Amino acid sequence: MARTLLPDISVRLNMTLADSIQSPVVDMRWTPICVNDDDLDDIIPISDEALLSIAYEKEDITLAVSADTYGNRFEQAFHSNGGFTVKYLLDCVLEFEKTSRMRALSTDGFIDAHHVFFEGLEEMPDGTFYVVWGS
Repeated sequence: MARTLLPDISVRLNMTLADSIQSPVVDMRWTPICVNDDDLDDIIPISDEALLSIAYEKEDITLAVSADTYGNRFEQAFHSNGGFTVKYLLDCVLEFEKTSRMRALSTDGFIDAHHVFFEGLEEMPDGTFYVVWGS
């Protein structure tokens, strides 16, 4: 059964583009990282302790997109001795997005600047993880 990593993390991807939505990404960063609190039915800032907790116990993870602009699968592997903390895993997602968003332009040459709400990492049957974005 597929699993989703970081499903309770609530964070938005902020991108700064050079001139327009067709321009290269100049800067990409997260808004403050929060966590969904079911008891409060709200999101709250994540604690430093939670950021440093292990979110993925394996030492290697591969993030992937099924197809870039040219129909090619794009993957990027990451390594972390002792497993991935929440913070480091989010750093890996950010690094991955800096490359994958430029490779997955729309047919008009536009960068996807609308799907920026992180919803987790979904494990694929081949063991790679797909970044789930909402808008």
